[in-house]
Amino acid sequence: VVREPVALTVAAQLTTLPVILLNFERLSLVAPLANVVVVPLVPLVMLCSALAAAAGALPPDAIPVVGDALRWATGGAAWLYLRLMIAAGQAAAAVPMAAVDLAAPAWLAGVWYPALALFGRRSWGGSDDGTIQDAAIDSMLVRLARPRRVLLATAGVVVAVTIATRPDGRLHLFALDVGQGDALLVVAPSGAVAMIDGGPDPDLAMRRLGEVLPFWQRRIDLLVLTHPHEDHIAGLLPALERYQVRTVLEAGIAHDNPSYPRFRRLAAAEPGALVRLARAGAVLELDPDTRLTVLYPSESDATAPLPEGDINNASVVLLLEHGGFRALLTGDAEAPVEHALLARGLIGPVDVLKVGHHGSDSSSTPDLLAAARPRIALISAGVGNEYGHPHAVTLEHLAGVEVRRTDVEGTLELVVEPSGPRVKARGAGDAGSIGPWPFPPASRRNASWPRPACRRGSSPIRVASPAWRARRRGWWPPAGYRSTGRWSRSPPSSTTSTSWRRGPAPASMAWWAGSGWSSSAGRSWRCRSPRTRSPPCWTPTAIRRAGSRSSCQWPTATWRRGS
Repeated sequence: VVREPVALTVAAQLTTLPVILLNFERLSLVAPLANVVVVPLVPLVMLCSALAAAAGALPPDAIPVVGDALRWATGGAAWLYLRLMIAAGQAAAAVPMAAVDLAAPAWLAGVWYPALALFGRRSWGGSDDGTIQDAAIDSMLVRLARPRRVLLATAGVVVAVTIATRPDGRLHLFALDVGQGDALLVVAPSGAVAMIDGGPDPDLAMRRLGEVLPFWQRRIDLLVLTHPHEDHIAGLLPALERYQVRTVLEAGIAHDNPSYPRFRRLAAAEPGALVRLARAGAVLELDPDTRLTVLYPSESDATAPLPEGDINNASVVLLLEHGGFRALLTGDAEAPVEHALLARGLIGPVDVLKVGHHGSDSSSTPDLLAAARPRIALISAGVGNEYGHPHAVTLEHLAGVEVRRTDVEGTLELVVEPSGPRVKARGAGDAGSIGPWPFPPASRRNASWPRPACRRGSSPIRVASPAWRARRRGWWPPAGYRSTGRWSRSPPSSTTSTSWRRGPAPASMAWWAGSGWSSSAGRSWRCRSPRTRSPPCWTPTAIRRAGSRSSCQWPTATWRRGS
């Protein structure tokens, strides 16, 4: 039982070893043992996934009851065995020293494969391993041909999981850990689901949805785009493709972002979906006791020029109500929107505040906090993000409020109990000691500027620069950092606000002063003017080349970064 999976894994690892070391500079030590658990699951995963794909391809109304039962059974079985494979991989990766850093030169492949072929010819030339392997395959096929016990066990587990994950009669509000972006999920007591923004990474958004929603939940009753920045819209695209969406809500304020036209096309093509414009006063009921009310923008707000020309100030602001519970969901709305809401008398005491713009100092003004008086503040931000979110000034304003952060605790789940709301951290969901890719790509040379300037575009991939925290030779991202996008993205796309405030840097953020930020005494102002270029200035930094043991000095410039 153990011999074949271990031998198969070792053979595959030996065959691909030079490629793995050259590209990833990391060697797994637990793979042979982990595959003892994983390999027997592979045939079941393939079979159940094929059946689930066939059942899913049936028209929704072709066989009304039988079709739903087939999709539930095959989808549940595929989910179960895939979940077991993922759990086995996560458990193996969590073992100390599950993988070690090990670089190798490119010429290793030229020596390795001839030696491997020679060794294999001498070792396996006259053995009967083929007979043993054939016997093992025949034994596996015999077991699959008599699947009664497997079918009964699978059906029992799927039924138990379905019953255990039915709605529990309480309101759940999730702040999903999607990196430097926003993604909220509301699950009403009746089981109705509302998704508000999706974060910057489509794959990560779907993974987070799979962690908090049961496998049988394939419907999103309400999907809301607060504003079309990439760190809010990207994760909504696969949600429109993979889930049945009943209502789509957005402000309808255009933004130069390639994902936004695609979002509108997918929303228009969604079968049976109602596409609505978010306008102040609109009420969307998730169930008789749970509703979302649009506070901003009004019709005049949507047609007027954007405050300060910032698309963040087009954010849809929602009020979630369930019985006596109230939560203010602000998207990335900044101070001008907050002042407008206060002037219109729309802000009252709430239990929960979703802090605006990832905790930037351009949002969550003292006036708003004084009117809302939240008990709990939820902040969605990425680990070690380059914008310094949440800002120390915002955290100072939130003194006395229970502050919960996705960059510290991972996905957050707020449950409304009869005694009041409580928050629990579900973690990042990425167990394991195998960390992210540690070598960022080298950047092009860019001139440094004599004064802060607005950044027109942004890249979701960090660039090695000495302006970041000083570490040992080379640049290394902080633990838990994930890339929040693809390698290339159109320049007009922006993952966060392009505006920022200038002011004295707090003491707790002193390390940031060397990161391309500027501070000076005086009142806050917003940067809107074009850059004035000064003579180029270069700063050398060490970048470790993937696939070699050496380091090289590469001149890299510093960017003034917006918040």
